Amino acid sequence: MRELCKWKGVNIIEAEVCPDHIHMLLEIPPKMSVSSFMGFLKGKSSLEGCYKEGAKSKTYSVSIKSHEHLAQATFQESEAFKAKAKERYKIEAKNSELKHRHRYDVASTSGLIGMQIQGAMALFAVNLKRIIKLMGQ
Repeated sequence: MRELCKWKGVNIIEAEVCPDHIHMLLEIPPKMSVSSFMGFLKGKSSLEGCYKEGAKSKTYSVSIKSHEHLAQATFQESEAFKAKAKERYKIEAKNSELKHRHRYDVASTSGLIGMQIQGAMALFAVNLKRIIKLMGQ
């Protein structure tokens, strides 16, 4: 596990090995998603025989421990957050339109500038549709 983490640039802060599982506190680089790293770790560790024959599952759970996440968790319990959450469906409908009708779910180019242009064009198309709809009313 140590070598796999080192290979991906992940720091092991703490680890506790038990007979049938392991607890690890990791520092994962910001550009790497937790799920992609865990998929990598589970895949490589199974190839190296880390799982016992007949194991019921190869699951993992993630707990994020930082001051920023604690503040966010506290905010999510507030009445202000709950009020905003009730309005979220309106925003999600527009995001869905961007993703599915205007192909914003898949990058059509590589590179940051190309992706920024794609985003600007998708937003322009959506706003143009809204303006035309409002002018017709």
